[in-house]
Amino acid sequence: MIPERQNYTTACMTSRRPPMHSSHPVFYRCESCGSVSIEYGGCPLTGSKCGCNGTRLRLETPGPDEEDRTHILSYVFFGGAQHNAVRISVGGGSHPMTEEHRIEWIYLLTYEGGQMKFLDTSLKAQAVFAMAGNDAYSYCDRSICRMGREHCQFQCKRGWEVYAYCSLHGLRHLVL
Repeated sequence: MIPERQNYTTACMTSRRPPMHSSHPVFYRCESCGSVSIEYGGCPLTGSKCGCNGTRLRLETPGPDEEDRTHILSYVFFGGAQHNAVRISVGGGSHPMTEEHRIEWIYLLTYEGGQMKFLDTSLKAQAVFAMAGNDAYSYCDRSICRMGREHCQFQCKRGWEVYAYCSLHGLRHLVL
């Protein structure tokens, strides 16, 4: 027996842009062990110490640097109406990925929460995030989106944010 289509689709079932149910994340990194903590909703993490007894430091994003091409965050939505995803790249995927200088993780803030991917040094500086439920509303393959966000009539991705952490240069941020 074949299940009904809506029982296994990852497509969004609403016809309007969903509201943001996520609050902006604040990232902390332990100076001793490197573990990452995420704070949501403005409620500060209890204590400034990590489990290893190291100090958690808040990660801040630097101002834009027009000359810095290796840290430019970009995205591409792909898939289809039933199954879709977004690929986030740092420096077009060409950011160095050595033990000393690499993108450690990429975080995508969506309507319903967020997803974090930790990157392997043997791969490119990019990650693919699967979309489902209200987050799947973001899928759009219309050419108008390629004209730039100021020309987009649909605003389906507004409010989403991308963060990437470089081991040498710190946190990077892009608002979609």
